[in-house]
Amino acid sequence: MAATGDDSWLDDVAVERLEMVLEQSEDDWTRLDEDNEHVSGPAATEYRRRTAGAATFLGRTVRARTSVKRLLEQSDTDIHRSEAMTCVHRAETAECREEKLLLGLPADDGPDESRCHSTCASLACTDRDIADHRMRPLVLETEARDPMTPRPHRDRAAAKAAQICAVIERHEASRPGSHARGRRSGRMTRKNRDREAERQEIRAAAERLLAGTPPRSPVGKLTGAELIAECGLRRDVVYGDHKELVDEFRARAKAQNFTPQIVQDMADENIVLREALAKIKAELAAERERVRALVRAATELSLELEQAREELAAAQQVARLPGPRETRRVPD
Repeated sequence: MAATGDDSWLDDVAVERLEMVLEQSEDDWTRLDEDNEHVSGPAATEYRRRTAGAATFLGRTVRARTSVKRLLEQSDTDIHRSEAMTCVHRAETAECREEKLLLGLPADDGPDESRCHSTCASLACTDRDIADHRMRPLVLETEARDPMTPRPHRDRAAAKAAQICAVIERHEASRPGSHARGRRSGRMTRKNRDREAERQEIRAAAERLLAGTPPRSPVGKLTGAELIAECGLRRDVVYGDHKELVDEFRARAKAQNFTPQIVQDMADENIVLREALAKIKAELAAERERVRALVRAATELSLELEQAREELAAAQQVARLPGPRETRRVPD
C-alpha cells in the first residue's frame, strides 16, 4: 500500500501568509493615518490608495485552504518591502519585468529586487525607507575617501552616496511644511518599542508552547502562527525584528518531536538483539527438554541393566545336577 504524504502544513503556511499580509496592511495604514507617515516617489499616490483600501477589511472566517487563497488574492495589496525600498508592484509598469521580457526570461507575477531600477514607476519611498537610507551615506562616503580602496570602487561609492542623498532631499522636499517642522523638532507619535521586552515575551511564549501549557494559543500547535498568538505581538514585529527567535523555536519544536539517528539505530539494534535472545531462549528450552528426556531414558536403561544383572546373578547361584554316569563295558 503506497504511503500518502501529509500536506496539512500547507494550510498553516497559507494562513500565516494571509495574516502577514493583513497585519502589514494594518501597520501601513496605522502609520499613514495616525503617525502621518510621509510617502514620496512615483507610486506614492497608488501606495496610499491601496493601503486605505485594505484598511476596510473587517475579518472573515475561513474553513478551507481554497477560502484562504481566495481571501489572500482579494486582500493582498501587492506592496513589497525590501531594504530602504517599497515596491507598489504593477506588472504593466514594472521595469524589472520589462527587462526580463527583453532578455527572453520568464516574467513572474511579483517584483524582482535584483533587477530593480531607481527610475521605476512602481517605487515609493516611506519615512521608514528614509530612516534606512540615512544610515548608508556615511558608510559610502567613508569608503569613497579611503585611499586603500581601488579608484573604481571609490567612484561607485561616491555616486551611490550622492544618489541616496538626492532621494532623501526629494523626500523631505515633498513633505508638507507642518509635518516637516514637526519631524525636525523631534515630535513622534509612535511610542518607542522595548525590543528586549519583546524578545523575553517571545521566549516565554515558546517555553509555554513547548511545555504544552499555552494560555493564549487556541490549539497549542508548535507553529510560528501559534507562537505569535501566544506572545501577543504583531506578526510584522515578530518576523521583522525577531525572526531568529522564530527559527530557534521551530528548531526546538522539530527536535522535540524528532528521534536522532544514533538513537534510532540503537533502538533498531535493540529490537534485533531482543529477537535473537528470544530465539536462543526457545532453543535452550527445547534443549533442556531433550536433556530431561535423555535423563529419563538413561534412568530407565540403568534400571533395566541393574535388573538384568540381578537376574544374571540369581541364575549363576542355581545348583547344577550331575549328569548320567557312563557305563563301562568289560572286555571279553
